[in-house]
Amino acid sequence: RQVPLPESDSDHMHRCAMCALLVSQPVDPRDDYTSTTASSFHPSKVDVTRLLRMAVTHDLCEALAGDITPFCDPTLVASKHDKEKQAMEAIRKVVGDPLGEELFNLWKEYEELSTVEAIYCKDIEYVMRAIDNS
Repeated sequence: RQVPLPESDSDHMHRCAMCALLVSQPVDPRDDYTSTTASSFHPSKVDVTRLLRMAVTHDLCEALAGDITPFCDPTLVASKHDKEKQAMEAIRKVVGDPLGEELFNLWKEYEELSTVEAIYCKDIEYVMRAIDNS
């Protein structure tokens, strides 16, 4: 596809993990967490270990499903979630529980944006993708 200096999935997840570690740093006093909505995202309310585990594994499914981006064929894009779910189920089977179950649940949590850690991870993902595409 002639992408200059392409990044592998493992490169991407490593950079996401490094950014996740930044959440453990002291809060910048210029940041305002006083509103009800913002207060739920205060870094002190983030399980940084869980965020780090999610950042390291959020795109693990791409090892089997491939990296399906919005620029891919629309039919492929429409099947992205199903393909990734099947890949995570296969990975879970190979790895075995309890780790396989944890990996699957971290991926599901990330996809559903069901926790503050998942939202942070998705935000980190967007920033890394934007940097990759600039």
